[in-house]
Amino acid sequence: MKRILFSLSLLILSITSCKKDDSEAAVISPVIGLWEITQTATTHELGHYGPYDPPVREIDSRQTVIIDHQNEFSTLDVSSSSLIWTDVDSLPKTYNWAYENMLFTLTDSDTTLEYHVTELTSQTFVFFIKDFRTYNDSTDFVAYEEFEYVYHLDKVNN
Repeated sequence: MKRILFSLSLLILSITSCKKDDSEAAVISPVIGLWEITQTATTHELGHYGPYDPPVREIDSRQTVIIDHQNEFSTLDVSSSSLIWTDVDSLPKTYNWAYENMLFTLTDSDTTLEYHVTELTSQTFVFFIKDFRTYNDSTDFVAYEEFEYVYHLDKVNN
């Protein structure tokens, strides 16, 4: 009787440990595959921080350019441990990648890029990155410049 109970507990333990592995794989699996960048949107914003306490961010100009890639797509080929980003007419770049807490992080030998994920399904992947810089202009204000790059990707069906 003790052997049967022991065997049964081992069986239950092995089944529950397998289920944990499946749930971890489900988090990563939507990212893995070949993706085409179908649309990019670039927003350029200039502004300054007003003379208030605390300073208030005021937008002076903002422009968004949207490009629909119709025939020639840049691609992201994502495997379990690496990513190859191929832009049209450029050499491919290889990165290590991680996806956690809605952050899609790409790392190579000297660069780390953190993209914020807004949508991830089995067929659609949307993420963005911002580049924000401040500088002193000719007034007493602190000026800023911000670029936001949004990438819309569709999975290539193999």
